[in-house]
Amino acid sequence: MYLPLSQISKAFGLDIESKTMISSVTTDSRDAKAGTIFVGMKGKNEDGSKYAISALNNGAALALVENLPKEENDRLIKVPSGRLAMI
Repeated sequence: MYLPLSQISKAFGLDIESKTMISSVTTDSRDAKAGTIFVGMKGKNEDGSKYAISALNNGAALALVENLPKEENDRLIKVPSGRLAMI
């Protein structure tokens, strides 16, 4: 199933005008590509948020993160919980 990024962004209170179609969600920045949303979650040993820029550089349309990295990017969206964001 494909969903427009513009529609998904509304679920996070954003108004992103884009014709990009989203086909998948990933928590692994190495799997990020065009049509994916990366979700960076804090785990037991690692904070996936630190891989958000890498995911965007690999083609992810958007990165949902619990902690914003130092590098700014308008496709980084801070969420209280990556796990809840994926529901």
